[in-house]
Amino acid sequence: MKQFLLGREVGSGPLRIEGREYHYLRNVLRLRKGDTFSGRDPAGRRYRLTVDSESPGALVLRAEPGEPPRLEDAACRIALYQCVPKGRKMDQIVRQAAELGVSRIATVVSERTEICLDGKERARGERWRRIAREAVQQSGAERLPEIAPPVGIEALYRPAEGRLRLVFHPAACDGKSLLAVLADAPRHVDVLVGPEGGLSAGEIRRLEEGGFIVISLGETVLRVETAVVAALSAVKTALRENRP
Repeated sequence: MKQFLLGREVGSGPLRIEGREYHYLRNVLRLRKGDTFSGRDPAGRRYRLTVDSESPGALVLRAEPGEPPRLEDAACRIALYQCVPKGRKMDQIVRQAAELGVSRIATVVSERTEICLDGKERARGERWRRIAREAVQQSGAERLPEIAPPVGIEALYRPAEGRLRLVFHPAACDGKSLLAVLADAPRHVDVLVGPEGGLSAGEIRRLEEGGFIVISLGETVLRVETAVVAALSAVKTALRENRP
């Protein structure tokens, strides 16, 4: 575990950990009195946590201020809009996106999406929140991403002020440089990745009318779960390269 995510903000007194979190710290990580580890509260503040005492079913922690957020992670928030893939691929995508530090993950229903909304979105959302939490604790990513409700792609056709919007699509042929597109150090970046089979020409046109910039990841045809990692990694690298 790289860091432990606290369920509430740290107050002036000790922190009492019970339930599933107690089981994880005590029985999985085998922490005992005097052990120290890194933690972060919902507001993103980091702490050095020490096990002060233990009682049946509970650990009591002492929290001391830790390191400030990393500049590269605090500077820009990246939201992933993922057209729903088949099977359990979205579980893997959520895990990878959380490790890469995105602030928001929303599933999108597009023209070629083969998955229909079936009333199980709430259960899927809870599972994805658990997956994201585990990924952030394991990787040390700066923030726990919000798992947003699914949206139709039509919602993305409307312009969004204050956001740089990118759609990764192999049909991009005008040679836009990602470094140049991200040169102005945007505070918010939306990344849209299509489904198996890709986005249609009509969807791409409507997205461009709504302010999306089409970016290519090259001529190679990537699996959707690979394209997500490639797109997010490219954005993070370009943001880092552009930082003064």
